[in-house]
Amino acid sequence: MDDIGEECGVVAIYAKDSGRINLEEVPRNLVDMLSTLQHRGQQSAGICIYTPLDDYGRKGLNVHKDVGLISKVFKLHHNKRSGEIFQRCKGID
Repeated sequence: MDDIGEECGVVAIYAKDSGRINLEEVPRNLVDMLSTLQHRGQQSAGICIYTPLDDYGRKGLNVHKDVGLISKVFKLHHNKRSGEIFQRCKGID
């Protein structure tokens, strides 16, 4: 396998007032945004969601990444599996 190259696309969503947005849609929106940048690099994809506090009162990052096209990494052709990924990566209400 060739080394991962340097070309990439980066997107971000900053939700200052999380009460006004559906946090379950944030991972899906990030993947949609990345899809528009797929031409920048096709070797890997991932998202990272900052969680101010988890169930135990800790700060953290929810990450999902893998080598491959966005559709493969996020299982976009399998609604149940992609739904599980998006649910796990959503922020805290």
